[in-house]
Parts: sequence; structure tokens; C-alpha cells
Amino acid sequence: MSKKIAVLVNEDTMQRCSCGGCLKAFMNKADSFERYADEDIELVG
Repeated sequence: MSKKIAVLVNEDTMQRCSCGGCLKAFMNKADSFERYADEDIELVG
């Protein structure tokens, strides 16, 4: 069973950022997502 992960951003952030960096980090299990390196994860939202 995969662990479900959501990336939460506030409205002000959405005006300045496409969140592409967060998505790339999620897909590569990099940066803040390194803790899930040995787990199956699923992006939800």
C-alpha cells in the first residue's frame, strides 16, 4: 500500500509559484521527500 502525500500551498504562494519544484522533488524523492526514499508514495490533491 502506498503512502498518500499532499503538497499544500496557500493562495499567496500560488500567485508566485507554479509548484513545479515541489512536483520535481516529489517525483525524485529529493529534498523534503527524501524521508520516503524506501516507500511507495502517491501524490493526492
